[in-house]
Amino acid sequence: MQSLAKYKLIFIALAFVPLLGYLYRRSITVDPGEHYYFIERLRKVEAWEGALSRDLLKTTYGLLSHVGPATAIENVPVELLEELSHVPAFIDPDGIEAIRADLKTYRNTLERKVKLLEDYKSKYAILRNSLRYFPSLSEDLASELTDRGDREKRALLMDLQNQVLLYHMASAQEVVHSQSVLTTNRMREQIESSMTQLKKLANENPNAKSNKDVLIVINHVENILFYKSEIDKLLHVFNIALQPQSSQIFGSIKSTYNHYYEIALTESNHFRLWLFACSCLLVTLIMVTLLRLGTIGANLKTANLRLEDYTKNLENMVQTRTLELKAKNEALEQTLEKLQTMRDQMVIQEKMASLGALTAGIAHEIQEPLDKLARSAWDAEAQATHLLSEIRSKKKMVSRKGQQELMRLSEMLSRHIEVVLKHEHSLRKLIHGMMMHAHAKGKERHQTDLNTLIEEFLRLSYYGVKAKDPKFSLTIEKDLDPEVENLTLQVEDMAQVLINLFNNAFYALQKRMSEADPNYEPKLVVTTKNSANRVVIRVRDNGPGIPQDIRAKIFKPFFTTKPLGEGTGLGLSISWEIITQGHQGELKVQSEEGAFTEFTIVLPKRLKPAGISEKTPA
Repeated sequence: MQSLAKYKLIFIALAFVPLLGYLYRRSITVDPGEHYYFIERLRKVEAWEGALSRDLLKTTYGLLSHVGPATAIENVPVELLEELSHVPAFIDPDGIEAIRADLKTYRNTLERKVKLLEDYKSKYAILRNSLRYFPSLSEDLASELTDRGDREKRALLMDLQNQVLLYHMASAQEVVHSQSVLTTNRMREQIESSMTQLKKLANENPNAKSNKDVLIVINHVENILFYKSEIDKLLHVFNIALQPQSSQIFGSIKSTYNHYYEIALTESNHFRLWLFACSCLLVTLIMVTLLRLGTIGANLKTANLRLEDYTKNLENMVQTRTLELKAKNEALEQTLEKLQTMRDQMVIQEKMASLGALTAGIAHEIQEPLDKLARSAWDAEAQATHLLSEIRSKKKMVSRKGQQELMRLSEMLSRHIEVVLKHEHSLRKLIHGMMMHAHAKGKERHQTDLNTLIEEFLRLSYYGVKAKDPKFSLTIEKDLDPEVENLTLQVEDMAQVLINLFNNAFYALQKRMSEADPNYEPKLVVTTKNSANRVVIRVRDNGPGIPQDIRAKIFKPFFTTKPLGEGTGLGLSISWEIITQGHQGELKVQSEEGAFTEFTIVLPKRLKPAGISEKTPA
């Protein structure tokens, strides 16, 4: 803690470095280059639109004989508008979104302006042509009418000329300055009245040479009236709708940008102030740290001297502790060896316990063949004695009846001998199985008929239980798949597993029978099933089942639900090791409390080369 206290100023100073970096980055977020570039683009767009409006105004007053720079839709400053859509990054995202939305609307308005001016251009060309030729034609026609003495027609023509020129100027002023349309409408009526009178005079004298020129002049006047009206409508839309709208949108773009620019600039200035304050504080901390480092250096030298002494003492302590640990390790190894020896002894005791459980069954199995052997031997001895006496009596051999008697005795003797041989074979097989289980040697594997092995140890286990409890009876159902092939098994270990499962099933059935349920019928079902790569064995009883809370513990060593002295708690644990590690298989349990318990053994037909499983009991 003291060391941390000494260096806390350094830690604080180092912590200021990323803070200063952050403050510096935030203080330079407003890029003047980006700002001035954006403002310059705005000015260029504003200048373009202003030039367009000025040229249109000059054309309207007749100061220009052409339309300004916007003569087609492609002349809209698209590149400038695209550049403006790249709003500087220091502007707030809300401001960027608002500016881009206004730019989109502004661009649409400019495109509408350009389309309107394109229409204006085409119609203005026709109007301009008529305005150019109308005065000269009317002057020439007036001179011709003077020479012919047609003063009435000349007077109407000159009035029409003056009315058209006044209408053109008055209409332009009305559109530009929004004056009353009554004057222009009255002028149109006068012009139309004059044209009607001219047409009437021309019709009265159809052979007059001036009629053709009069009709041409009237045609030009009609063009002027029509296209002037159309152009006035376009100018009205331009000045009343589009121009104010574009000005408003452009002003919104500028005001929005300036608003968020001021916010970003203010925020950047605040960060500059914080950067300056933190920089001053950091310089102060560095100076204080340097002063303290001098003191720490002197203390460090003293500490190094002490550390050397501590190191020497520590080496001595390490040597002492090493010797102590070595002694403890040796004691631990001896303890582990003792534990392993005790475990091996308990495994042997478990096997002997299962062997003891089979002893009564084996005795029962041996007793019956021995009784039959004894009876057959006594009968055979009696028949042999009788046969010998008959053979010695020559009279019997001579008579036919005597020969038949001898044949009968010989057949009976043969049958007794067959019985003796049959039960001798049964006893030999039984004793072999008992000795195989009692004197297991190593972990040798043999090709074994699994179905036969199951039947043999099921019978032995059952008679072992019957010997202890003669009243015990149950229904045994066997469904052994005949297609189960011989498997390579550790026969002694597999027999141990089968005995454990059968004995547990019998114990569970006896326990449920003790509950005095008159309708209960104990039943044990043993099945085998062959498949492509494995064989499945199932041992199912309808006993009391295994409670849910202990189901996960039954494969743990030394866990048992039997009363003290009736179980070691190693049966299922050893069985699990034999199946999973010795045979690379699976041992699982399913149970429903009060209904059944079913153990399932899954044995692979081919073992993996490793032969060691890393599974643990679930």
